[in-house]
Amino acid sequence: MPGTRIILYTDGVTEAENKNRELFKEERLLATLEKMKDWQNPKEITLGVRKAVKDFTLDAEQSDDLTMLVITYLGGNYQQT
Repeated sequence: MPGTRIILYTDGVTEAENKNRELFKEERLLATLEKMKDWQNPKEITLGVRKAVKDFTLDAEQSDDLTMLVITYLGGNYQQT
Protein backbone atom coordinates (compact mmCIF):
# COMPACT_ATOMS: atom_id res chain seq x y z
CA MET A 1 0.00 0.00 0.00
CA PRO A 2 1.26 3.53 -0.64
CA GLY A 3 2.74 5.00 2.51
CA THR A 4 4.05 1.65 3.74
CA ARG A 5 7.48 1.97 5.36
CA ILE A 6 10.33 -0.41 5.86
CA ILE A 7 12.84 0.62 8.50
CA LEU A 8 16.17 -1.16 8.56
CA TYR A 9 18.66 -0.66 11.37
CA THR A 10 21.77 -2.20 12.83
CA ASP A 11 22.04 -3.59 16.34
CA GLY A 12 23.87 -0.41 17.33
CA VAL A 13 20.47 1.27 17.60
CA THR A 14 18.75 -1.25 19.89
CA GLU A 15 21.92 -2.08 21.83
CA ALA A 16 22.88 1.52 22.57
CA GLU A 17 23.66 1.73 26.31
CA ASN A 18 23.17 4.47 28.85
CA LYS A 19 25.51 4.99 31.82
CA ASN A 20 23.55 2.39 33.83
CA ARG A 21 24.29 -0.15 31.07
CA GLU A 22 20.61 -0.33 30.14
CA LEU A 23 19.93 -1.01 26.46
CA PHE A 24 17.74 1.13 24.20
CA LYS A 25 16.04 -2.12 23.08
CA GLU A 26 13.56 -2.90 20.35
CA GLU A 27 10.57 -1.98 22.50
CA ARG A 28 11.84 1.57 22.94
CA LEU A 29 12.58 1.81 19.21
CA LEU A 30 9.03 0.68 18.38
CA ALA A 31 7.56 3.20 20.85
CA THR A 32 9.72 5.93 19.29
CA LEU A 33 8.59 5.01 15.79
CA GLU A 34 4.94 4.89 16.89
CA LYS A 35 5.22 8.55 17.92
CA MET A 36 6.47 9.31 14.39
CA LYS A 37 3.84 7.31 12.49
CA ASP A 38 2.47 10.43 10.78
CA TRP A 39 5.88 11.79 9.81
CA GLN A 40 6.34 11.71 6.03
CA ASN A 41 10.02 12.50 5.54
CA PRO A 42 12.33 9.47 5.88
CA LYS A 43 15.25 11.74 6.83
CA GLU A 44 13.23 13.27 9.69
CA ILE A 45 12.35 9.77 10.94
CA THR A 46 16.02 8.75 10.88
CA LEU A 47 17.06 11.94 12.70
CA GLY A 48 14.20 11.47 15.20
CA VAL A 49 15.36 7.95 16.07
CA ARG A 50 18.93 9.17 16.40
CA LYS A 51 17.78 11.94 18.78
CA ALA A 52 15.81 9.41 20.86
CA VAL A 53 18.89 7.20 21.15
CA LYS A 54 21.08 10.20 22.06
CA ASP A 55 18.55 11.39 24.67
CA PHE A 56 18.51 7.87 26.15
CA THR A 57 22.29 7.39 26.25
CA LEU A 58 23.07 10.99 27.30
CA ASP A 59 26.81 11.22 27.92
CA ALA A 60 27.56 7.49 27.73
CA GLU A 61 30.26 6.59 25.24
CA GLN A 62 28.93 5.28 21.93
CA SER A 63 29.98 1.64 21.64
CA ASP A 64 28.70 0.80 18.15
CA ASP A 65 27.62 2.44 14.92
CA LEU A 66 24.05 3.65 14.42
CA THR A 67 22.93 2.79 10.92
CA MET A 68 19.36 3.25 9.71
CA LEU A 69 17.56 3.22 6.39
CA VAL A 70 13.93 4.28 5.96
CA ILE A 71 12.14 3.26 2.76
CA THR A 72 8.68 4.61 1.99
CA TYR A 73 6.58 3.11 -0.79
CA LEU A 74 4.92 5.98 -2.62
CA GLY A 75 2.78 3.88 -4.94
CA GLY A 76 2.60 4.01 -8.66
CA ASN A 77 1.64 2.10 -11.74
CA TYR A 78 4.35 -0.22 -12.92
CA GLN A 79 4.21 -2.40 -15.99
CA GLN A 80 5.96 -5.71 -16.13
CA THR A 81 8.09 -6.31 -19.17
